[in-house]
Amino acid sequence: TVIFWPVPNPHAEANGSGMACPLGYGSEKPAATTKITARDPHAAWFRRYGGGLSARIYTNASFWTGDAGIPWVQAIAVTEAGRVLAIGNLPTVTLAAGPDAPVHHLGGEKGDFVVPGLFDTHLHLVSGGFRLAELNLADVKTRDEFVERVAAAAKGLKADQWLVGGGYGSELDEDPTAEWFDHPSIPKTLKAWLLRADAHTGVASRESLRVSGIDASTPDPVGGVVVRDPADGKTPNGILRDNAIGLVTAARPAKSEEERREAFKRAFDHLLSMGVTSVCDFGDIDHLAGSHITGNAERVWKDLDILRAMDDAGELPLRVSHYPPLADWERVADIDFRDRMFRDVKSDDARYKAYGDRTRLRLAGVKAFLDGSLGARTALMREPYEDDGDDKGVAVCDLDEFKKRAVAADAANLQVAVHAIGDAAVDVALDAAEAMKDLNGNRDRRFRIEHTQHLGAPIESQPKRIAMAGAVSSVQPEFMRLDRNLAVKRLGRDRAARSYAFRSLLASGVPLSGGSDWPIVDADPLAAMDVAVSRNVGGDDFDNSADGVWEASEKLTPQQALTMYTTGAAHVAIMSGEVGTLWRGAHADFTVLDRSPEDLGSTKPPKVVSTFVAGKCAWGRCKRND
Repeated sequence: TVIFWPVPNPHAEANGSGMACPLGYGSEKPAATTKITARDPHAAWFRRYGGGLSARIYTNASFWTGDAGIPWVQAIAVTEAGRVLAIGNLPTVTLAAGPDAPVHHLGGEKGDFVVPGLFDTHLHLVSGGFRLAELNLADVKTRDEFVERVAAAAKGLKADQWLVGGGYGSELDEDPTAEWFDHPSIPKTLKAWLLRADAHTGVASRESLRVSGIDASTPDPVGGVVVRDPADGKTPNGILRDNAIGLVTAARPAKSEEERREAFKRAFDHLLSMGVTSVCDFGDIDHLAGSHITGNAERVWKDLDILRAMDDAGELPLRVSHYPPLADWERVADIDFRDRMFRDVKSDDARYKAYGDRTRLRLAGVKAFLDGSLGARTALMREPYEDDGDDKGVAVCDLDEFKKRAVAADAANLQVAVHAIGDAAVDVALDAAEAMKDLNGNRDRRFRIEHTQHLGAPIESQPKRIAMAGAVSSVQPEFMRLDRNLAVKRLGRDRAARSYAFRSLLASGVPLSGGSDWPIVDADPLAAMDVAVSRNVGGDDFDNSADGVWEASEKLTPQQALTMYTTGAAHVAIMSGEVGTLWRGAHADFTVLDRSPEDLGSTKPPKVVSTFVAGKCAWGRCKRND
């Protein structure tokens, strides 16, 4: 017998090989008495990853591997290169690692639970880092409370400073306008720019409008809206939507390179505290308005340079897959393929001790926006909004140009991701995916539809098209909390019931990954998994069956939710086998929880105890060797 059951596809949903596991593993946790002999430590795989040379053992926990054939084990061994060497019971793993290998006891008296390092497949790193140090209005419920928070924050500003932040919207009954800043407690000279939670709408104070040159003569930019005072239909009321946001961000003082570097560091610390070890980064939100224009997002490229410098210095504590705008696809394609990927780190490299055998930054693909958000009424819908006449939302780019670019980028073998919130935007994304297949051939391209938030009728139609096109979907369960008081009002009950339809997507064979879109919502994958399982978001009674439950038929099981942030995320990001699993040869990235992941959706969901990257403790309770 051998340590590892030779499952042909260890990351498949079920074992179809017909083989019985020689270790006796299956759906139950393994017995501690199982005995097994170790594989030859001189074999090629062991030599490649440093197996048996300086391995260490982690135990005193129940490990969920992410593999359907061997879901639970008692211990893992990790090589000096930061790779998983062996999984199984403690005697088995000790045979592989060697009798002198140090043993790390992860849990308390009863042991903890370990899952593969969590993977957030959609966020904005530097934006999240900045938001941690800015005015946070996420819990503001009234206009008075909004004014009070702004006035308090304004007192600490210098004369030339802007007040920035955001997060408002999910609890407020109306969007703030410039008039809200006219309160006597707020200085008239205050330059304020505050983003709604969805980041597709923001509000500027009157002084900010003035210095930004926004007045009655300012036209709406392509893919954006300058909202006007209904009294005259001309005067801007302070609300800017989608590409109009760039009118203000262009007038704000630029952050220094050091400030941006510190924001990245804050972001990394925060993510590690949430158990996140890998991310897909889509660039600074403040510099994505107008990114459908080639060369219009230079700041995103400069931030990529900061990340490269940090990676070269061994300062990236987690793995980053970066996606510049689709409009710059030729610039991405011109970079040598080897320079876009994670690179090997040799044992004599100064980064090797912390990093293991691989760098932590890659240029993974390109990303475009098709529409806005439900909260801003800019999500592109097939039918008009229930609460706004004939308005069907906003296309934030030329849709024909998008399709041409997407097909061209795909022909250059770049993974394409596209933001599509409304059902009409999902249609456009699917048209592009099908054109790629028709024009560039049938291959495993994993075209990413980001959000796939509102599906058209019948509910199975678009998921079936996604699956047939070989596309994948990256979803954000925590957005449900943002839209809980808006969905029925904006869409009506029938269309709201087809929103966040995760189970319907899975039922049609659509691969799913989970993300946060941080700082739109907090980058807490456990909270996102919890709401995906319970669907209990408070607010409206969406399905007339249980208070606060949004369409109970779309609930996921705890394992389905966890898969979205582990093996599912790795699949969507084209990193299967490297992350999202504790199978042999994967990076030893794992998250220690205080409770079983099976408790997701319960009254006591799990919390993060510690986070390990490449087998090293990166955050939290780091146990001693025993």
